[in-house]
Amino acid sequence: MKYACAIFLLLIAGTLKAQSIYGKVSSAGSPVASANIKVQGDDKVERLSTSDNQGVFTIRGLAPGNYHVYVSHLGFTSADTVIYLKDSLALQINLKTSATQLDSVVVTSKKNRFDSKIDRVSYRVDGISLYQNKSVTDILKNIPRLNVTRSSIEIRGSGPAAVMIDNRMIYLSSKDLLDYLNIYKDDIQSVEVITNPAANYDAQGSALVNIVTKKRKTPGLFGYIESAATKNSYWEADQSLGLSFRNRNFSLSGSYGNSVGAYRETLYNQSNFIDDHLTDYRDEASNKNHINSNRLTVITELLLSKRSRVFASYNLVTNRGKTDQDHIIRYQNYGSTDSTGLTKGGSNNHGDTHLLNAGYNTQFGKNNTLDVTVDYVNRSNDQNSLTTTSNYFSDLSTETGNRYDLISTGHLPKNVTSTKFDFRLPAAFLKYNVEAGGKWTLFNNNSRTYYDQLINGGTIFTGINTRDTFNYREQNIAAYISADRAYAKFTVKLGLRYEQTLTRGTSGNDVFRNNFGNLFPSVYFQYKLPNASSATISYSRRIIRPSLFDVNPFRLYSSIFSYYVGNPRLIPSLQDNLNLSYNLKGQLLFSAFYNVIHDPVITVPTNMGNVIENAKQNNGLQKNYGFNFDGSVDLIKNLQSNFSFGISSYQLRTDLAYYFNNKPVNINLSTTQSFQINKNLSADLNFSATLPGGGYYISKRKGYSSLDIGLTQSLIKNRLLITLAGQDILKTNSQGSTTSTPQFINTNRNYYDFRQLMLTVRYKFGKEISVVKKRPVNQDINRVR
Repeated sequence: MKYACAIFLLLIAGTLKAQSIYGKVSSAGSPVASANIKVQGDDKVERLSTSDNQGVFTIRGLAPGNYHVYVSHLGFTSADTVIYLKDSLALQINLKTSATQLDSVVVTSKKNRFDSKIDRVSYRVDGISLYQNKSVTDILKNIPRLNVTRSSIEIRGSGPAAVMIDNRMIYLSSKDLLDYLNIYKDDIQSVEVITNPAANYDAQGSALVNIVTKKRKTPGLFGYIESAATKNSYWEADQSLGLSFRNRNFSLSGSYGNSVGAYRETLYNQSNFIDDHLTDYRDEASNKNHINSNRLTVITELLLSKRSRVFASYNLVTNRGKTDQDHIIRYQNYGSTDSTGLTKGGSNNHGDTHLLNAGYNTQFGKNNTLDVTVDYVNRSNDQNSLTTTSNYFSDLSTETGNRYDLISTGHLPKNVTSTKFDFRLPAAFLKYNVEAGGKWTLFNNNSRTYYDQLINGGTIFTGINTRDTFNYREQNIAAYISADRAYAKFTVKLGLRYEQTLTRGTSGNDVFRNNFGNLFPSVYFQYKLPNASSATISYSRRIIRPSLFDVNPFRLYSSIFSYYVGNPRLIPSLQDNLNLSYNLKGQLLFSAFYNVIHDPVITVPTNMGNVIENAKQNNGLQKNYGFNFDGSVDLIKNLQSNFSFGISSYQLRTDLAYYFNNKPVNINLSTTQSFQINKNLSADLNFSATLPGGGYYISKRKGYSSLDIGLTQSLIKNRLLITLAGQDILKTNSQGSTTSTPQFINTNRNYYDFRQLMLTVRYKFGKEISVVKKRPVNQDINRVR
């Protein structure tokens, strides 16, 4: 910390003569996100930037001289001007919308699949047929550097990631988050993997994933109707409708979708106990999961003046899921099956998630901005499960007389309220761009759960309370400040965030409290090289707070042989992250990482007498390290090749001997080939693989892969899009692992009907965004000193 502060003061005191061009891109008073800004000086070198969600951009490291500034965005008339730069210059850029209708000529251009910025890597998904009508979860599974499981989204080699949509935090975690993202669909433009988030972002999570949706600025009415049919082991149908309207001062958009169908989950779980007196078992399941979900989104924005606006959005996701369970369990002694259990039953999962966001944005002074936002999340989830296992001798006809019933219910409501404010002050202090703000967040959980296990009608928990009410309240208070500036070819950004957390939980008569505060520094250095290349080094400190699932002390049974139990005395884990990256001409990106997690939360499996308990605890020190390589090249005229490769490992030092010696090597690779067959027909081929031999903690992972192919045909002057996509064609995406402890060895292998064929038809009506090459006569770039 001392060295970071010394570097911070030294850089502020610097007086190098490099200048910056910064400003804001807007249209009719509203900010324009993702505008392309190109600056070219007398040296003929192009400097590129993109405006953020507030329309703000900065191009640093410029020497005094003449520069040509060119600004463009899909659906707007381009603007350009020539300036003479002596000191750092602020620009107000006003783009005029293009009135071009959908049936005019649309010119498309190739874009690299990835884009590297100082703190993140952005992966483009727009225009790739394999992602049409896919949920966010399905898209994230194909993003390099991400690992998506049934209960978490992780950055490979780092840990769990928090998720945002358009820079707005989704205040859900673990399975709640996956349940929401499994249903949520939108027109997604790109996915940003933020490995070292800056101080203005929440410190929660090893890293952040930001889902960037498409923004439409064309005036008038626009809409679409979409229908998709998916064939896996069963059928799934999805229907959606979207409408949007915009004029000079007001915009309103909304969409509704519904999915109905089913898919099959094939599960395999085998446990072999070291103690010969215990019965081994092999559990094989073929379950049918029924899907019935709805999604609704409404977004509005009102321009109050040329310098201020208000906005709001509401999102509702509902799920009425049901699972028909069908298991066969083989009990084994000394390697041979002596009896078999047949399990029948089902479970229901009904959940509603409401997300409400509202905010105010205003510009004051020369180019200063203030954002005030409020978020509210409410999630209700009701679950119930009843299964019956009847045991037979090996002939499967003679009953042994033993019958097991497993019963569980849960009412799991939770809500989150958050408010924050952010100031942006360009060139506010010694030519540093300064950002500062604060945030308050309140989490509430009030869950009621019940479980019981019966043998021949009698409970095995005599005298034990199997009903629980778990109340949990967490309050976070945060403040931050950050500053950035360019020095010649160097760009530096420094930040400091403070978060204070207070928690209180009750379970039965037990009360658990915690109160802790932490500082989270962040430092970024970037050196610009010729030909749009750059080298970056960054450091940040993060916090990994236990999820509600981790701290709830009640048992959650996954089968009659296994359950999970939380630990309310868990403390957050602190993580120090160091990243280095080299970007070559915007086409090749090499990055390396090293991070240390203090007191990581680990799952400790223990044999409780033929039943495996998976309990949570803080234990040890974990070091993660590895590198990633991304590339995007045009091999031939109509083919773009994208590829990614990653390798990582870790060391975990704990007082658990069987954890300490496991040092797996995790290797992941993927490639996407995009073909433009003609102006109306395109194809995409994707292959991704995780090689065997990797793993985490005491689990060793088996390898898996997926081959996907998609075709998109546009008709009626791009109004009608027809997409045919096949996923996991070779049926090789079966994920599994082996867990070894001194007490038992457990092997699992699961497949969730990934092999499927999807046909999607989308019809667009009204005004649509077009690309026009013609430059305007009147340019709307205003200089502000």
